[in-house]
Amino acid sequence: MQRQKGRQSAISIILLLMLLLVAISTLSAGCIDTQQPVLSTQNTITPVPTEDMPGDEPVTFHRCGCVSEHITMEKGCYSFFMNHTDVGPFEADISSDEIYVLLIKTTADADWHEGAQFIPSGVFSGTQGVCVPSSGVYTLNVTTQGCWDIIVTRSGSAGLSFPVSFSGFGPWASDFFTFPAGAYRFVMASANSSLLAVTMQNETGMPLLDPATQRELPLGYHIGSYQGSVDVQIPSQEGYLIDVLTNDLWNITISTIEN
Repeated sequence: MQRQKGRQSAISIILLLMLLLVAISTLSAGCIDTQQPVLSTQNTITPVPTEDMPGDEPVTFHRCGCVSEHITMEKGCYSFFMNHTDVGPFEADISSDEIYVLLIKTTADADWHEGAQFIPSGVFSGTQGVCVPSSGVYTLNVTTQGCWDIIVTRSGSAGLSFPVSFSGFGPWASDFFTFPAGAYRFVMASANSSLLAVTMQNETGMPLLDPATQRELPLGYHIGSYQGSVDVQIPSQEGYLIDVLTNDLWNITISTIEN
């Protein structure tokens, strides 16, 4: 009888050891690949090492879920190409002690209002521009439950021959263009857009504003389809990056206004 009890105790100990080994193995397996976090219903922030901008070479991020990235950038303008492969909401912003810029926010929220920068949620692909005022470390925050790619590229510089036209679908950012002092006419159109914004910012990230109303020029956050023109005065020769924020087809033609 005692021998049988001893045998049962030994079997119990062996079973406990086996369960412990399985548990340890399971925990270890969850820590092998931290580059592809498991999707969950809760938003979590996963810090990662700082990424440097090596000259004009682009920096690419491929992640899933909510992530906070730190990027060292020089003063100037950059384009952020964003690709989101999930049907849920997606939000991305860039910030530092000096600036906060909402790059994009897709949402199912129907509460549209001026400056919201909302477009309907779903699979998303587009570019937005940011001009940072000084060299330093900036934080890229992404909030989503899906997988995504972001490619950060230094914006090119170029002159323009007027008239000049641009067209596309969805969010877009131009190169850094030099505008001589003078008056310009922006003719803009979009088709059935939930939101259309056409804005300009200089090398330090300051937007071009209407001196009377302080509204962003040429068109700050129009809800619905649009077809019209806006005259813009450039007080002195300066470089500007043009941003288009929309979820539909768009077209812009820029021409000089002769005195």
